[in-house]
Amino acid sequence: MSLILETDRLVLRELEASDARQLRLLNENLNVYRYTGDGPLADDEEASAILRDRIFPQYRLHGVGRWAVEQKADGSFIGWCGFKFMPETGVYDLGYRFFEAFWGRGLGTEAAAACMTWFSKRFPGKLVEGRSRIENLGSIRILEKVGLQRVGEENDLDGRVFVYRARV
Repeated sequence: MSLILETDRLVLRELEASDARQLRLLNENLNVYRYTGDGPLADDEEASAILRDRIFPQYRLHGVGRWAVEQKADGSFIGWCGFKFMPETGVYDLGYRFFEAFWGRGLGTEAAAACMTWFSKRFPGKLVEGRSRIENLGSIRILEKVGLQRVGEENDLDGRVFVYRARV
């Protein structure tokens, strides 16, 4: 396990191939994927392909990534949080996704705030962006609480979204 950081209640680590099933289960929840535009994954192999082709290269090539989020108390996988570098724009996307059972407890904010602190120490002056469907009030609150400012609104693959940014 490659530990990235810890908070009072959480451990964030690099995702591993063995997390494919958890990623698939996370994307099966209607209330999770209605805000992401991704939809359910066909099977664990599709989740493995996302890890292999999208997530693991971010760790190697850009020093960032989407990280597994586990509860410190019992080690249970509750979602992911972290960054994705977008080379076409030079921006680092802050993203997160949690099982619905863990919504409303401040865990998303706790994970995202820890990620922003981590990022600001390693990538000072870089631009962080977050996007949220305009109806996803929980996600909007997280972006605002961790210091991103709304800079616009646009259509993207997820539907109508607010765009948030911060230079750290």
